Amino acid sequence: MTDGLRTALPRHQTLRATLDWSFELLSEPERRLLRRVSIFAGAFTLEGATAVMPDMGGGASAVTEGIANLATKSLVTLDSSSPTGRWRLLETIRAYALGKLADAGETEKAARLHAQYFRDLLVPAAGSLLRPTTDELARHRVEIDNVRAALDWAFSPSGDIKIGIELTAAYAPIWLNLALTVECRQRTEQAMRSLNPDMSVSARLLMYLNLEHAVSLQFTMGSVDWIKSDLGKAREIAESLDDVNAQLRIFWSEWAVHFLAGQCHPMQEAAERFSRVAARSRDGAAQLFSERLAGAALLMSGDLGDARHRLSRVIDLYVTPRRMKNTLWAQYDQSILARALLARALCLTGFLDQAVSQAKRSLEDARSQDLGHAQTEVLRLAVCPVALMTGDLAAAERGIRLYYEVSKSINSDYQLVLAECLEGELLIMRREFASGVATLRAAMKTMEPVGWTTSSSEHLAAVAQGLAGLGRLDEALATLEQALAWAERSGERWYLAELLRTKGELLLQQENRDCVAAAEGSFKRALEVARKQGTLLWELRTALSLARQWQKSGRGGEAKGLLGPVYARFTEGLATPDLRCARELLESAPRGHRGALHLVR
Repeated sequence: MTDGLRTALPRHQTLRATLDWSFELLSEPERRLLRRVSIFAGAFTLEGATAVMPDMGGGASAVTEGIANLATKSLVTLDSSSPTGRWRLLETIRAYALGKLADAGETEKAARLHAQYFRDLLVPAAGSLLRPTTDELARHRVEIDNVRAALDWAFSPSGDIKIGIELTAAYAPIWLNLALTVECRQRTEQAMRSLNPDMSVSARLLMYLNLEHAVSLQFTMGSVDWIKSDLGKAREIAESLDDVNAQLRIFWSEWAVHFLAGQCHPMQEAAERFSRVAARSRDGAAQLFSERLAGAALLMSGDLGDARHRLSRVIDLYVTPRRMKNTLWAQYDQSILARALLARALCLTGFLDQAVSQAKRSLEDARSQDLGHAQTEVLRLAVCPVALMTGDLAAAERGIRLYYEVSKSINSDYQLVLAECLEGELLIMRREFASGVATLRAAMKTMEPVGWTTSSSEHLAAVAQGLAGLGRLDEALATLEQALAWAERSGERWYLAELLRTKGELLLQQENRDCVAAAEGSFKRALEVARKQGTLLWELRTALSLARQWQKSGRGGEAKGLLGPVYARFTEGLATPDLRCARELLESAPRGHRGALHLVR
């Protein structure tokens, strides 16, 4: 701007001199227009230019003519990257024009008009942005730099906090849809800190602000209690306004936070509330959405039969809304997530090959549509757990590696921590006990202070097995008792039979008569739970554990009588480690008495 050749003509010596020369050739209205549009960060529309030029004689037509004149003089250029008629200043020209704006004492006026324009543009659209279409998302995402600039001014000492709060509440869904979760959290927290009772901010905007702040906390591992508090405030307002769309979003978010906290009963209640509102909405997609939420809650609580029925219904009937492609709502495609959950249910109920197939297909569907959030959920709920449960450690490693990659790509802290949990489980299964326990405990230590206790019983059981592998049996049993207490308290009972089986195995390592009796008691209770839930995989593992103990104590016939009927119910997955071990034991055990099985029923 300031250095140039001294031998050149004065107007060619520096860029500033050139711009001074060009500026002086403009009419006064054109100078004022150039100064005002410099307030836009990036491109602007003719409507936006008109909004910051209320004192332009002739109104919108005069602004349009003025922009055309500035373009002819190469001071304004058409933004060719946008199909909707947007204009921009080159950065050097904008910097020059901003200086002229300040010299004219118009900076604060222009900044206010600029912020008001975007507030007035976005606030009326705020309701639809809770479930934006692809077109709506594209239309508003291009204004992100302008919104940032408007908010920076609004929350500055000379700004207008009320405008800032309203604009933040309206634009928050766009940040979330663009995976800018940290920015959304920071901006919404700034707005909430700035609220005071004397402000006349509408209840609807306060509802949006609390809701989107809560959702951003979910993505950035905020406190569960804080999330619940925000959602509670948003829910009260939504119900008072009878806003069905907002209630659906809020109940979905409440369901999600209960899922993160591993609290099955509240999950079911949130799913039921969602279902009631979805029925009122007469939105078929929303009603199937509620089936997926209910199916997941039932699966986590151990009701496998009803869970499979609901999830299958979603897969058969759900059609992703086309106009929402690439939005946050579409990122959680219900048919993809239902298929992932169904894969988990199939694995637990003994359909191991089908489980692997469904998990694979759900991931392929999510990747083919480039749905990052859906990919992380599929990897967390199906691909990695199914690989671990079926003993395919190589597939588990590949899944966990991909889980890390996708979680980083969508800036999801909580998915990264959950990936660490799965990695810890994998290490323990590989008998790398010390590193596995350390990895899993570190991840759980990150989650527990903020209340993220999903799958705690599963993680604690893995830690207990790792501790046992390190010879720390007392500590392992104490950890296992924590897991059982959590399963009972939270209602997260899908893993209960495996917890009881694991407890039996740990007791057997104590090597005394009382512990052997207690172990067999734990195995028998595990069998009861597995049979009641229909978790055939856990029933097989438990029967295998008990059969081994009986065979060791000279009760080979009873061992075969127990294990044989369970093994016979499997029609697939026969090459998995559990089934291979069962087959080997059955082939080695002597024939027993026909009535032996009734002893453990």
